[in-house]
Amino acid sequence: MARPRVYTTDAERQQAHATSQRAYRRRQVAGRVLVDRPALEQLLAAVDAAAAAGDPVARRVRTATAEGLLRNLARHFRERATTRDAPPTPS
Repeated sequence: MARPRVYTTDAERQQAHATSQRAYRRRQVAGRVLVDRPALEQLLAAVDAAAAAGDPVARRVRTATAEGLLRNLARHFRERATTRDAPPTPS
């Protein structure tokens, strides 16, 4: 026995597909963050230059992608925050 049709006409099928594609694109856009691309390229170049000059932090966070750089910077500062002693309180 054949499976019953979900859509009775081709137009219904196309409409359902278009609706699901619009919803998919909305979900994709909602997960993105707009970034100033030239500023990001400058940051990547500055990290590369600092790493080449021997900066230990730049060597540690250096990566080829913007997402990787942001992840590495976040990890670096998280680790610094947990390993540093609390600053002395003024007397």
